[in-house]
Amino acid sequence: MSTKKLNSTISGHPTPDVFRRVSERPLLSPNQIMPSDGKLSVIGVLNPTFFSANDRRYLIIRVDERPASTEPFRRKMRPGKEPLLVAYADLEYAGKVEVIETQIADCFLQDKDPILPQTVREYRLGLRQQELLLSYISQLRLVELTATDVKVAQCPLVCPFDVFTQFGCEDPRVTILDGKPHLVFSAIGPYGSTSWIATISADNTLGQAKMILGPDHKHSTIFPAKIADQYCLLTRPLSRTYLRSSGIWLMRSPDMVYWGTPFPILLPRPGMWDGVRVGPSTTPVLTREGWLLFYYGVDHEDTYRVGVALFSRENPQNLIARSRQPVLAPTLEWERVGRRADTVFPCGVEVIGTETLRLYYGAADTHIGSADVDLASLLGMLDEQTR
Repeated sequence: MSTKKLNSTISGHPTPDVFRRVSERPLLSPNQIMPSDGKLSVIGVLNPTFFSANDRRYLIIRVDERPASTEPFRRKMRPGKEPLLVAYADLEYAGKVEVIETQIADCFLQDKDPILPQTVREYRLGLRQQELLLSYISQLRLVELTATDVKVAQCPLVCPFDVFTQFGCEDPRVTILDGKPHLVFSAIGPYGSTSWIATISADNTLGQAKMILGPDHKHSTIFPAKIADQYCLLTRPLSRTYLRSSGIWLMRSPDMVYWGTPFPILLPRPGMWDGVRVGPSTTPVLTREGWLLFYYGVDHEDTYRVGVALFSRENPQNLIARSRQPVLAPTLEWERVGRRADTVFPCGVEVIGTETLRLYYGAADTHIGSADVDLASLLGMLDEQTR
């Protein structure tokens, strides 16, 4: 939802990292995904989470779509105006997408600002006023990983279903709790960004989704075990009022319904690669040394890189160590060039054996990639510090 970075600023001096790409090519790209509706086209696949169940390996990915073409409408538009088709979720019919025709000044760039100008938002749908329109709509899809193939479900696993999710469902994270996968995702609607949770059944259908955090929260993820008899959640509050530094907060709950006792555990470091904002990337991984968390960091050039932090296993409020340099950075062309330049954004991690971690990440808000790292190499990048 943030303003897009259109052009790479690091192509001449990419930041090295410790990860080994599984392939020099993306794992998934938009042309491999069937649109959820014949009127739409896929413009981005990104931000995958990982889980395994019944000896099978899965991703849940975010898919961004918008109307496929404006060509039939060009002749109807006044000179000096660009035609634009906009998709929105019709909440009276679950899963149905409507497309409306609008016109905007040709200076508007869909890929730079997802929120359409006020003049377009005044478009009336029947007797209702549409207060906000986006240039794309997002939903979540299930992907099965096999030894030889990547199988993407044709129908969404999660799509807009009420006013809180109307503009899209984003940034999934899966946590295994009591042997059952729990999906946590962000939803965007007229009221802002909210966090939701739902269980995933053995046949990969989703239970009823419930809101766990109201606006404005994004990128929430839950620890895969109780700590001191409480569930623990990480989130990035988006408030611009009381929160000067945009960082990661820890919250606790006795029942995964009521969340309280918020505490900031990781904040930006001014002047460094993560100096503007940081947020949780993946579900924390329990190691011998403590809880290992991959997080994203943003600098003043709006580049997204990935760092790692270690927290106490008895009390994750206590930071043990943090990487001084990013451990994953946009270096390949398809990580630097796309809908959002210079962006790697992971939501999923797979533990392979005892010493290897595989990170699944969105690249340039367009593709999905994967990369491996040895746990020992990762821990070797940590610097002990208090915060």
